[in-house]
Order: sequence, then structure tokens, then C-alpha cells
Amino acid sequence: MSTLPLRATNVPHIWPVPGLARLGAFLMLIVNAYDDAQKSMREAAKKYPYAGI
Repeated sequence: MSTLPLRATNVPHIWPVPGLARLGAFLMLIVNAYDDAQKSMREAAKKYPYAGI
């Protein structure tokens, strides 16, 4: 009786750069949205200085 030789499948190595690029793009999106919100708050405070009182 003969048996078939067992072989491990070749698992491709995943390169982490695309995942890190996506994560960096997501974080930059959040930073840019926060920056835009801060700019608009400053402009509104200059235009209407007593609105928060």
C-alpha cells in the first residue's frame, strides 16, 4: 500500500504596506476633518464673537 506524500501549501506572504497605507489614509481623513471643523469654529467666533454667551 502506498501513501501520497503530504505537502504544505504555499501561503503567500502578506506585505503590510498596503494595509498601513490604508490606515494612514484613514487617520489623515480624521485629522483633516478635525482641522476643517476647527477652522470653521474659529471663523464663526471671529464673525459672531458674542454668540457663545
